[in-house]
Amino acid sequence: MAAVFISYRRGDASGYAGRLREALDRRLGEGRVFRDADAIEPGQDFVQAIETRVGECGALLALIGQEWLHATNAAGQRRLDLADDFVTLEIAGALKRPEVLVVPVLVENARMPAADELPPSIRSLAHRQAVTIRDETWDEDVDRLASVLARRLGLSGVSRQVMQARGASTVQPASPIIGKLLIGAVVVVALAIMAMIVTRFRENRIETAAGTATRSATSETLDSGPRTGTSGSYGIEIPRISEFADGSVIHTLISGGVTPRGNVSLVRLRIRVTNEGRYDANFWDRSYRFLVGDQTLAPTSNLDEVVSAHAVKDGIVSFEVPAPAGKVALRVESQGDPPGTLQLDLSTTDRRVVPDDAAGAPLARAVMTRIAHGDQPLVSNQSVSYTLASVTSRRFVNTVRLIFAIRMNNLQNYMQHFGSDGVRVLVDGLPTAPIDGPNETVAGGSSSPLRDFVFDLPTQTERVVLRATLDDAVSEKPFSLGQSPSR
Repeated sequence: MAAVFISYRRGDASGYAGRLREALDRRLGEGRVFRDADAIEPGQDFVQAIETRVGECGALLALIGQEWLHATNAAGQRRLDLADDFVTLEIAGALKRPEVLVVPVLVENARMPAADELPPSIRSLAHRQAVTIRDETWDEDVDRLASVLARRLGLSGVSRQVMQARGASTVQPASPIIGKLLIGAVVVVALAIMAMIVTRFRENRIETAAGTATRSATSETLDSGPRTGTSGSYGIEIPRISEFADGSVIHTLISGGVTPRGNVSLVRLRIRVTNEGRYDANFWDRSYRFLVGDQTLAPTSNLDEVVSAHAVKDGIVSFEVPAPAGKVALRVESQGDPPGTLQLDLSTTDRRVVPDDAAGAPLARAVMTRIAHGDQPLVSNQSVSYTLASVTSRRFVNTVRLIFAIRMNNLQNYMQHFGSDGVRVLVDGLPTAPIDGPNETVAGGSSSPLRDFVFDLPTQTERVVLRATLDDAVSEKPFSLGQSPSR
């Protein structure tokens, strides 16, 4: 039986949920933490499994990210308010049991929602003391959370597991000779580690502090703020629009920092890749370039990873920029239209020195605008009709993405095809095809679910016309996108 249940929203903090489960497993013991994507067997009833685990758990961690409170479905309804929303049902079920410890866990610099922002069934969540877990202090924050859970759940041996999870271990020798050999080996290893730390410190490659282990490229702490033993590091201001779209893959610049090194400056960017597609996506240095004057610089981070379908992963991309660092442009390579560039100021002029991921603006969020909402007829003939439910725009550095939620109503008694062939967006009179849309059949006398028709348009687009065609029937609806938000 899992002692700890992690409640999360897949479109909000799924990457953090997996990372937290692995970290708590190392500290509390295998099998004591439940996350639906990991613990449900193939063919098992999803709803029943979650209800059972929530009913058995001794603690529930409500993982809250930037999009947790305001996440909506395709119809524009807030998910927390829906009767069948899994997250609401999970938390409400745990709050009904006084013996269950319910802890809001804040990630991505998210804030704790107020009581009046929550549905009645989980309103008391706002009265629970929240825990914040930050990327830059991940191990320490998880240690504190694991200790609280262990005490509340009466788990034994956790202190030893926490030490082992942080890279320390204790060994009881079987004999004095073995003990001396082990002590000697530990001394040699400790001296080697100290030499490595001193070398790295002198090279300013990784800032170290007591008890901090060496980290991989995906979890390395940014040198964007001053710490013990460092000087001159500072954060980069992140523009409001800091996302690049490459089809179903989204690249988000979260934070960054600069560490001067004589005639060069080390620039580290924390980038998040969100893969909304059905196939794995590359997350590697090859996707990123710095434009400095007439130079095009490649990263030096050796990042080469894969983001699974419908998953999120963070990574550190590093550049060595000739000093003094000034204005540069980040370019993200894409498979479609020419990539956009994001202007960044690396200079120290009037720069407020701030620590790590607090640099610049809060964690980057999608710049989305609801243009239209509410069912309205779009086009129809004797066989089928289309209904437009909502129109949403999402602005990226390199494109503005329009999402039309459309439902097909089959008026005949036989199946009809529902595809994107008859739906186009006109920009300055020129038709643009969707980059994604439905390709399915709808049974006779029934309606399809709402399906998204997705269009990527030039960033300067302000007005469009949605054209829908069914045989000889043609309908056109104009929409104004408004000016691009200020950066």
